[in-house]
Amino acid sequence: NAGGILYLGPRTATKDLESIPRFLDVMPFDSEASRTNAIAALLTVPFRLQFPGGKPLVLVSATKSHSGKGTLIEFVKGQCPKAEILYESTDWPMQRQLHEQLLQTPEIGVLSFDNVRTDSSGKAKIIRSAFLEGFVTNAEVVLSSATSRNRPLRTANTFVVMLNTNEGSLSPDLLNRSLPIRLTPT
Repeated sequence: NAGGILYLGPRTATKDLESIPRFLDVMPFDSEASRTNAIAALLTVPFRLQFPGGKPLVLVSATKSHSGKGTLIEFVKGQCPKAEILYESTDWPMQRQLHEQLLQTPEIGVLSFDNVRTDSSGKAKIIRSAFLEGFVTNAEVVLSSATSRNRPLRTANTFVVMLNTNEGSLSPDLLNRSLPIRLTPT
């Protein structure tokens, strides 16, 4: 109306232009490149719906434990619901975990693989998975659970995959598709 007032409601607890640099200033990034990649990851989450497939694997690594890897992932994901998936050397248990979580919470947009180690991949010396590669390359995802009576899920790949590790030994295929963020606390 002419002369009316537009009320936008109370200010929400979202990231603003002052809190983002303050947060990034206290994180122990190894370089400006890692800091820039953290901002790129932060922007990827809200725009994930625009790019089915083709998003990078957000790789957060550190020189030691308790470096802030999980804190950084929480910052990047913001309010977007996430699935916590335990990394395993075979793909079907990870598929089953995600399938069950998506049935319970279909609005999940971030897949988080926390504290991944090379020893969690059996005898392998590197972290690799066709399941993870599919999530950073394929435009559509089909998930089924061999132990579940639920039907397979078919959906556009609007997920952002985040993996954190202290070891960081990824296969060349995953490493080539990653957005690396390195933390080096002293």
